[in-house]
Amino acid sequence: MKRMLLFCGFSAWILIGCSSGKPDTFAALADARWDGVILRAGMSYDDAWQKIVYIIARRFDIEMVLKDEGYLRTAWSFSKDKNGRVLENNRDRAIVKFTADKKKVEFKVEHQFNDRDCWIAGADTSASNQVLKGISMSVGQPVK
Repeated sequence: MKRMLLFCGFSAWILIGCSSGKPDTFAALADARWDGVILRAGMSYDDAWQKIVYIIARRFDIEMVLKDEGYLRTAWSFSKDKNGRVLENNRDRAIVKFTADKKKVEFKVEHQFNDRDCWIAGADTSASNQVLKGISMSVGQPVK
């Protein structure tokens, strides 16, 4: 009986102690939410484009750039934990697009979590909030 209780206790400890590696800020979603920022008055498209490319390139490797169309997409990049350690079962990528009139930029940060060799699509608010803060502070104000 003691052995059984010890085994059950040890098993429970293992199950609780072994986390899936999924960030607390992750939500499984079919598609990540688009955020938008209206360019501040007097800011040209070229200036906004340069600042946004710089902000995105600091965090992600850029995969596709179509400046004339106002579109940018990054490659998938493994996430990092609070200590800067790479998490190979979590990855992000960003997509940025300007509206046709070039007065508003919209973007989303897609997040995927790998669960037993299957990537689960979703969003990670910590990653998207960092991009939102960087873009809104440099080129305008967030759209509600």
